[in-house]
Amino acid sequence: MILCADDINSWCKSRRLQLNASKTEAIWFGSKLNLAQLNKRDCSIKVCSSIIQTAAVVRDLGLLLDSELSMMQHVTKWPPSACGFICVLWHVSGIAICMMY
Repeated sequence: MILCADDINSWCKSRRLQLNASKTEAIWFGSKLNLAQLNKRDCSIKVCSSIIQTAAVVRDLGLLLDSELSMMQHVTKWPPSACGFICVLWHVSGIAICMMY
């Protein structure tokens, strides 16, 4: 995994990009059994001079991904933000009634 992280860093440098290790997140995807086996090991990743700890949930392009790809984190966060967005749309369209859940 360290070689892969070094390859990503090299790719970024070749395109004059800088990998921000303080904002970089890592996650392992797998079944409950495979993840339980990983939890017994140190799964941190070294990028440049920084150590990145693995996370249980990461955000990518607004989508919350958990290690089992169950989408539960994303689904539980989605309704409040969606209701606010719908309220704004109703307001813009001239409908005065706004229902918030």
